[in-house]
Amino acid sequence: FVFTSPCSGQPPEKIFAPYVDVLLYPAFSINNAFDRTGQPYYTLAFITADTDCKPAWGGVIALEENHYMEYPCFHHCRYRLQTRLGRRDRSGRKPLYG
Repeated sequence: FVFTSPCSGQPPEKIFAPYVDVLLYPAFSINNAFDRTGQPYYTLAFITADTDCKPAWGGVIALEENHYMEYPCFHHCRYRLQTRLGRRDRSGRKPLYG
């Protein structure tokens, strides 16, 4: 990630950060969850189990296929996450990343 402004402060000693499958459709909205619950920390999950309980990108694409970067969804999710983190930081509210 590239941040345009430095993070300030230190994270708490203990953090509760629920897993969020960022490749799931429809997409989980970190902003909506934060607004509804005040939960500021999340663990981003890209690799989840497929139907055979084997690790796969988004639970669909086998890890050994190694072509996940070809999928626009992956780039789109990464871009959306970067812009959301930056937007929250510039909005004056507590940033999600620290």
